[in-house]
Formats: sequence, structure tokens, C-alpha cells
Amino acid sequence: MLLKKLTLENFRQFNGKQSIEFSTDKTNNVTVVLAENGTGKTTLAQSFRWVLYEKTDFKAKKLINASLAERLEVGKSVTVAVTLELTHSNIDYTIKREQKYTKATKELKVEPSRLTMSKNTGVKQVMLTPAQAKLEIKRILPDNLSRYFFFDGERIERMGRELESDKSNKDFLDAVRGLLGLNTLAEAIDHLGTNRGTGVIGKLERRIDDRSNAKIKTLGETIKEKEAIKIDTETKMRELEEQRERFIQSEKELSNQLQQFESIADYEVEAKKFIDEIDKIKIRQQELTQKILKTFATNALNYLAKPLHTNATEMLKQEQMADTGIPELHSKTVKYLIDRRRCLCNQVLEEGSKELAQLLELLHYVPPKSIGSQIKDFISSTEIYSQTRVNLFNEVDDLFKDIMMNDERIEDLELRLNECNKYIINNGEVATIKIQEQDTIENRKSVENQLRTLTQIQQEAEIIIRELEAQRENLLTLDKENLQYRLYREYAKAVREKIVDSYGKREIEIRQELEITINEIFTTIYDGQMSIELDNKYRVSVVVADVKDSVEKSTAQSISVILAFIAGVLKMAKKRADGHSAENNIVSEPYPLVMDAPLSAFDKRRIKNVCTVLPQIAEQVIIFIKDTDGELAEQHMNDIIGKRLFLQKSNETNTLIKGR
Repeated sequence: MLLKKLTLENFRQFNGKQSIEFSTDKTNNVTVVLAENGTGKTTLAQSFRWVLYEKTDFKAKKLINASLAERLEVGKSVTVAVTLELTHSNIDYTIKREQKYTKATKELKVEPSRLTMSKNTGVKQVMLTPAQAKLEIKRILPDNLSRYFFFDGERIERMGRELESDKSNKDFLDAVRGLLGLNTLAEAIDHLGTNRGTGVIGKLERRIDDRSNAKIKTLGETIKEKEAIKIDTETKMRELEEQRERFIQSEKELSNQLQQFESIADYEVEAKKFIDEIDKIKIRQQELTQKILKTFATNALNYLAKPLHTNATEMLKQEQMADTGIPELHSKTVKYLIDRRRCLCNQVLEEGSKELAQLLELLHYVPPKSIGSQIKDFISSTEIYSQTRVNLFNEVDDLFKDIMMNDERIEDLELRLNECNKYIINNGEVATIKIQEQDTIENRKSVENQLRTLTQIQQEAEIIIRELEAQRENLLTLDKENLQYRLYREYAKAVREKIVDSYGKREIEIRQELEITINEIFTTIYDGQMSIELDNKYRVSVVVADVKDSVEKSTAQSISVILAFIAGVLKMAKKRADGHSAENNIVSEPYPLVMDAPLSAFDKRRIKNVCTVLPQIAEQVIIFIKDTDGELAEQHMNDIIGKRLFLQKSNETNTLIKGR
């Protein structure tokens, strides 16, 4: 299958009619469309799904260009259309889906979409009816398989999450059967089946009954009733098996949750220890703070005044003012001596004498006019203060250091406490999980009991059917009328058994080949010591070398597995289509890959690996990618890019498709 051309008409951001022609060259098989976010690359990717299956993932269901819808006059109509031209099995197809929008008063009236399809066999052009077109599209690429070839980064991540939860095995199985040709064998088995309405063997059995005597007819009717019971029972068993698988998966998930919290008691003890230590340190912090305040309140004044004391003392000493006064001598004493004109030594103080002049001078220094003694006392006291409070800074500095160390310790303890709290949930939540687990176990046991009962019913029905068929066969051997139909039936049974046997062997061979192919691709994309294993139900396990059990898959690993699976199926389909398969009697068709932003989960090295591997395997690669990733992708695929385009944003509602 090759995509040749996509034409959009008034489809969301793409106003008017705009087209993209894709590279169909076998060597340069890559088409790259660069676009910034919001320019319409997802719209382009989604247009494939809309034209083929009338499906999109857009939140807004109206597909008409917004600016065109805004300008549309009342009573006027506009057609939105997407046309896809492709080649499949050497037949050219043109598929078009269109939808009419009419402005009725203020609202837009939307008509149902209309699908048209034509095919050109090289001999003639054939127009298909809508019903035929749907069937032809389903034959070319069924909707349920399209997600493996039309996907975006978000969808592939979702597929990766499904893979991690083991829910993707049925999808994998359907994809393998559909894309590698096994569905043809499965349909042949169903066609030849025992269903009396649709199966060849069933219809022959019905004809035999219709032509037989009453006893054979009665046995046939009874067998039919028992087969109906058996089929109904098997249908119920399949449904119950699916339920059982879901319950088992839920049990695993709930059990894992509880296992994660098995050490919750240890974390709680550890957390309490951290909390207690934090509380003790905070109390100590308060004590240190109070001690700083007390020390500062008591000694700060003297400490802060120390420079002033020092400066004043130095100045007073330099001025020699401290030694001028006589201790305990008061001005009253000096005045008394002057008034009586006689000194204490009985020396007469005559007017104009040197002795009298000295006493008069002394009045300037002795109290109350003198401060000499006070200066002397001041100098003495400042020296004492300086000596006793010199360590205030060091004391406060040490206290601050203790506080800072405690703050760091609290911060460290709180970080460790937060780590513990991540693993701690309250008892109510634990109890809820345990209740959910117990309910799930009970539901699973109930389903298993029902399965045992149904298995017994099925086995009993099979025994009765075999007994009735034996009786019926004995009677039929005597019935000449049904000899021909019995022969036809035996031929049909033999053919069906051969196909069933062939299908079983081929399915095993394909699964083994697919596992090998996927691993070859996976180790190229995700270059680590890992491998992929597929069981008989297509459940995927990622196994590390020298590790017995499977390991939990990271997002990048899961996406790598999905890409490896898709690429593996593509590679095998391409090999069969090219006729290189050893067992090439199963026909399949190679398919393109249409990807919207597929590389966002990968680092630069793995982007290179993906860009190298996928174009080598796929028949055709079309990538819609943002400019940053696109420039890197183009570096790795430069030699194999056949078409380069970019989306130019005119405004918020209009984008143009441009060549590069």
C-alpha cells in the first residue's frame, strides 16, 4: 500500500483546496512535513483517519475552517472534503469523504458525511457504492489495525502504557493475524465450520437431517440443541476468561501497591524519630535565641560603648587632666584658707604672693568646679569594662553558629521526613486497598467457580454430542439417501482439519519469526542488554540479559517495543509481499507509516536509531514533525528524503502547505 496524494478542502486550518504529494520512490521513500506547534500537523495526520473511517480525536467535532464558518452568510453552504489517492495490490484507488455545512440563522447545520471511492485496475475505472467502499477500505486496512500505521506520539505512548499493563496482547494478536495473512486461514476455518447457518459442515449436517428418517432427524435436532448449549457455554467461558484475566491483573496491581507499603511501619518509626529530633532542636533554638537576647541586653551597651570609652580615655590621658586635682580636696576648703590668709602649714598668704596665686588657680580644678577626680574614676572604670566585656562578640558569634548548624540539621531532617512521608499513607487508605484486593480475589474465585461449572457443562455436552453423533452415524450408514452428502461432509472435515493444523503450525512459526525480527529491530532502536519475549497469547516481556524474570518497562522502552513490533510486522509483511518468505503461500501487503511527532520520548541517540531503522523497513514513511525534532530527524534521513514540505501559519485559523 502506497499513499500518493492527500487533498484537503476547507478542512480545519486548511482553507480552500490544498494538496500534498507523497514520495513513492523506493529508495527516497520518506516525506517530511515540518511544522511548529499549532500549525496543523496533527490535523493532517487526523485527516487520514477521517477520510478512511470517519473518525478523529479532535475535541471540536466541526471540521469546517473556523474563519470560513465565521464569514459564511445565512443560507450559504460550504463543503469540507478530504481526498486520498493510494495504490494497493497494484490497483489505484481514489477515496473521498465530504461533508456539507450550511449557515442556518446563527447556527451551522451539518449534514452526514458522504463517502465515494473509485478504483482503477489498469483496464477500467470502477465507481464503488458507499457500502462497497466501506468493505473495500476494511479489506485494504481495517480500522482496528490502522492505529499501527497512522499514529502520533501521544497514541504510541498510550499503547506503551497498555503494554506495561499487559492489556495489549489481543491487539497484538489481531494485528499479526490481519497483517501477516493469518486471517485468511482463520476465515477459511470459520467458513468450513459446524455452524448450521453459516458453516459448510454445519449446512451439510442440516441437509443430511432434512433427507433422513424421523429417528435420524430427532438425533440431529438433539445434537443441534447440545451444540447450541456448547457454543453458548464456550462464549460465556471466553467472557469469564477475560474477566478472570482482568481480576488477576487487578490483583497484581493491588498487591504491588501493598508491597510498596509493607515497610510502612518502619517508615512511620523513622518519621517519628525525625519529628522528635526536629522538636528537640527547635526547643534548643528557642533557648539559644533567648540566651543571645539576654546576653545582648546585659552587655551590649558596654560593648557598643567600648570604642567611645577607648577614644575618650586616650584623649584624657593625652591632655593630662586626670592628675590635676587633689583627692578629697573641695573648693570650700581652698576658699577657707584664702579667707583666713593662712595655709594649713601656717604659712601666711599675703596679697600677691605666689602661694595665694596657686590656691586661687586650684579653685578651677577642685570640686564642685573641678572634674579631675571624676575623670580619673572614669578612666579606671572604662579600663575595667574593656577587660570584662571584651568576649561579648565571640559569645554571640558562637551562639549564632549553633543556631545556624541547628537550622541546617532541621532542614536535613525535614528532607528525610518528606522522603518517608512519600511511602506513608494513613491506615484508612491501606485498609481500602486491602478491601479492594480481597474483593478482587473473591470476584476472581467466583469467576473461576463459574468457569469450573461451565467447563463441566461443556464437557458433558461434548460427551453427549459424541454419543449422539455415534448413534446417528450408525443409522446413517444404513441410509443410502445421504451417502453423497456424508462424503461431502467428510471431505469438508478433512480440509478443515488440514487448515486448522496448518494454521496452528503457521501461527507458531510466524510468532517465533516475529519475536526474532522484533528483537533485531528493538536492539537497534533501544541499544541495551535487553530482549523481547512473546508468549502464545502475544503477551510481551522485556528481559535483561542474565536476569531470569522480566523487568518493568520505562516509557522509552515501551515505546521502543511498540515501534519494534510495528516495524517487525511491516518487515515480515514486506518480505512476504516481495516473495522472499520460505513459506510464501500466505499473502500479505506492505504498509506505510504515517507518524505525527513520534520522536518526543527519545533522546538524540535513539532518534538517530529510529530514523535509520524505520525507513529501511517500511515501504513508505510520512512524518509530521515539529521543527526542532524535524531538523534533527532530517540530518539522519537526509539521503532518503524524497519530499520536503512545511506548514506556514498565516494566522490562528489558516495554514498553508508549502514545498521546501
